[in-house]
Amino acid sequence: MRTVGIIGAGPAGILAALESSKKGIQTLLFDSNPGIGRKLLVTGAGRCNLTNAAVEARRYTCADREWMTALLKTFGHEDLLAYLQELGILTTSTLDGWFYPASYSATTVVDTLSSALEVQKVDVILNTRITAVDWSDSGFILSDARKMKYHVDHLVLASGGKASPDIGSTGELFPLLAQWGHTIIPLHPALAPIEADMRNYRALQGVRLDAHARLFKSNSLIGETTGNLIFTEWGLNGPAVMDLSHLIHFGNVAELRLELDLLLDHEKDLHDLFERKSGSKVPARILLGSILPPKVPPVILAQTGLDADIQADRLTPENLSGIFQSLKALPFHVTGVRGFKYCQVSAGGVPVTEVDPKTMRSLIIPGLFLAGEVLDVVGPCGGYNLQFAFSSGVTAGRAV
Repeated sequence: MRTVGIIGAGPAGILAALESSKKGIQTLLFDSNPGIGRKLLVTGAGRCNLTNAAVEARRYTCADREWMTALLKTFGHEDLLAYLQELGILTTSTLDGWFYPASYSATTVVDTLSSALEVQKVDVILNTRITAVDWSDSGFILSDARKMKYHVDHLVLASGGKASPDIGSTGELFPLLAQWGHTIIPLHPALAPIEADMRNYRALQGVRLDAHARLFKSNSLIGETTGNLIFTEWGLNGPAVMDLSHLIHFGNVAELRLELDLLLDHEKDLHDLFERKSGSKVPARILLGSILPPKVPPVILAQTGLDADIQADRLTPENLSGIFQSLKALPFHVTGVRGFKYCQVSAGGVPVTEVDPKTMRSLIIPGLFLAGEVLDVVGPCGGYNLQFAFSSGVTAGRAV
């Protein structure tokens, strides 16, 4: 009987194991944690944001968009929903297309997957860190930290990147892949909070709002997103900035500038309001408060050199222009991103061009399959990265 070893019992590894075991292949699923799906348990703040209705190749950052198109055609969003329903995981979605289990509980998802692995007689080997792999024409020999050895005909590497090292993602097998001839793009945090100089924005700590974020490198726009964010003492958090964090890494922060557009769809309405109230004694901060949380207007006025209680009838056209300029492009000097401990995924790893998107088979090492975060793929917040993990895991498991 053929044997497949799968390193990593995260979303990619679990689904790879379920698929390979369906074909009568003896399947060994290894993980260093005491249970499967540790990373699944913390996704979506414990609610498990499974996928997104807007999943498509252009939303991902990787070496080849056509590669991602091919993978999603092999196993995409609708395929995943049907697959989960067959397993017994019913789903529900928000108005903006974020899909969750109907239970809104990551624990129920992991319990269902664990039961499926047991039913399909997958040999789940927990508390076991694979530290070395030897490859030859006869297959792979896996060695764990206790010097136990396992011989397998095929190997699926779904061991993740470096995000959330406290739950087992250490990236320790990347040197092995490099030794075998795979390219390894240096890893750095992605979907991480952004650190910035907050001296002018201390009063905004804890404020949460929706904004459009633009990231510039040497005055050239390199990325932009819209979403929710929160001001902190050390920088900015939330999807609006986390979706840009993979563009920030050691060595380029001196060239980076972040701007926030706080007006979104309210620019014309606010202009009209200021025009109607231009001769009144109403404080400008009250007018700004029509679209902004109360802590924000005094900061915007300070940015333009105006008194916090200045009245509408005292605003000059230049004052008004300065206020709207700050609202449209509130500037932040980027100093870095929060580390691997705080990011949801890591960027870097093996470029997708070294893997067949229809099988996840390595184009360099026969019998080797790569899935999930071990590949250099980053999607935005909202279920995109779990969709990629599931898609690559199913595809690898079926191809084995």
